[in-house]
Amino acid sequence: MIKVIQVDPTFFGQYDLLAEGQVLHAKSFGASEDAATVKIRKATSQALKAADTQGLKTLMLPVINSRSENIAPVTTAQVMISEVRRHLSLGSKLQEITFVLPDEAGARAFNEVAHRDTILCLGDSITFGYPEGPQISWVARVSKVTGFKLFNRGISGETTGQMLARFIKYREESLSAYMIFLGGHNDGWQGIPLKETQENIKQVVELAFERGICPLLGLPSPLNIQQLLENFEATRRMPKTIITN
Repeated sequence: MIKVIQVDPTFFGQYDLLAEGQVLHAKSFGASEDAATVKIRKATSQALKAADTQGLKTLMLPVINSRSENIAPVTTAQVMISEVRRHLSLGSKLQEITFVLPDEAGARAFNEVAHRDTILCLGDSITFGYPEGPQISWVARVSKVTGFKLFNRGISGETTGQMLARFIKYREESLSAYMIFLGGHNDGWQGIPLKETQENIKQVVELAFERGICPLLGLPSPLNIQQLLENFEATRRMPKTIITN
């Protein structure tokens, strides 16, 4: 669970009274030439790992912008919360993480990101629900069983490059908590170089993190021609020359 609270700024001065080892300072993780957002993500990640190492069930993360960089509250929120979600998705002992902020603007920004409750499903025909449509897709079934709000953004025949182009343009859907990405099947069919496919997926992941979304990547199971013929009526009607070439 992710929580956000706002406290009086004097609260942060009390950390000097705590025993050594109870407070993790970002400066303790060392200097880096990385961009400010990368530093914030790394500090957040290391704090989470340290908490797991110590066997903690709850963790409080004070958010104080004491750096010279002018970082918008929403940017900090997107970076830190997406990293928390990434860490939790990998299996963590932590059960509750609380962000503590001294100002209303920061608390509001963190609350908006923390309370996102949708999952964006970006993919090709496997996500779309080929051949019948979205109503029989795995997206619809997972949504029905779990009650989670899932956006089906699968388009049949698309490559990872086309998915990346669509994701760049998305706005409302980009305010999701998670993104399930399934792609690469059509890249293989179309002979797109592996390095290009890898770069497309890398850009999707980086953009997701920039928008405060935790990306979950999956590789569709490969289908051979015999499986296509056995399972899909539309494929059985395809011209033989297309199937064999």
